[in-house]
Amino acid sequence: MTVQIADDIRYSDHGEWLRLEGDIARVGVTDRLQATLGRIEGADPPEVGAALQTGQPVFPLRAERRTHRVRAPVNGTLVEINPAVFADPSLVNRDPFGDGWLFTIRVEAGEDIEHLLDSHALRKRLANAAEFADSP
Repeated sequence: MTVQIADDIRYSDHGEWLRLEGDIARVGVTDRLQATLGRIEGADPPEVGAALQTGQPVFPLRAERRTHRVRAPVNGTLVEINPAVFADPSLVNRDPFGDGWLFTIRVEAGEDIEHLLDSHALRKRLANAAEFADSP
């Protein structure tokens, strides 16, 4: 399976991505995660204005193979949900790094995103995982 990795975003260990735009972070799920989940069938919109903590489940993303608990990649306040995704969840499958984004967070002042992987670190981790899976 060829996995799309964008260079201008950061990645969590749970399958979420974050694109920082000033103090606002746009969040979605990775190409790899959406492919693993299969066809995205629905999601329950989270509450705008909610305070989020790193790693905290924000809402369930229902798919044909299983449900994934989307987690906050950083501390902050939920600013906006993507109404297009909640109207047509298949956007996540078609364009996970573009129109398929899920929500935005106003990042807390001083919040560090260094715990998130950059594209180079993610590629290395995936290569090591594939190498490990192929070994006898």
